[in-house]
Amino acid sequence: MGIFSLFKKKKKMNKTLLKQYAIQAQRCLEIYDDSQRLFQETNNPEVFFMRYELAIKQLNDLAEIIKITNNGIKYKGDNLAKKIELLENERNREYLKFIEKYFAVSSLKANKLKTEKGRQNNLNKSLDKLLDESQHLSKEHLNRIQELWDIPAIINK
Repeated sequence: MGIFSLFKKKKKMNKTLLKQYAIQAQRCLEIYDDSQRLFQETNNPEVFFMRYELAIKQLNDLAEIIKITNNGIKYKGDNLAKKIELLENERNREYLKFIEKYFAVSSLKANKLKTEKGRQNNLNKSLDKLLDESQHLSKEHLNRIQELWDIPAIINK
């Protein structure tokens, strides 16, 4: 092995394989866009947490495709690494924003009910639905949930 073997040109990928990767890359972007829209609009905890994580995964998959194809697939949007980093760094803040929004929506629904028992049951159901996603939640998130879901305080408002 000579010194020049270290500087071999990387093989070009065949067109069929490159086309398959291009299709995968396009699908990653479509799923990312859809996930981003859903996690921003939804009031469903299961959808929010699943789609937030899926958005990050799709961007990571896209970065991997670009790497595998030796930049044969180009991404013309914002800096991909920065976009991934931003989503990961903003995760805590976005989760807290969702918890606040979910609480507000849940409270509005509960307060429309006629009986105190109905309101309490509705709030308990929304709390249970949020806590079903506790694998995504930090101690800070759980503390905020505990502060918000002070059921007697909500019912008396």
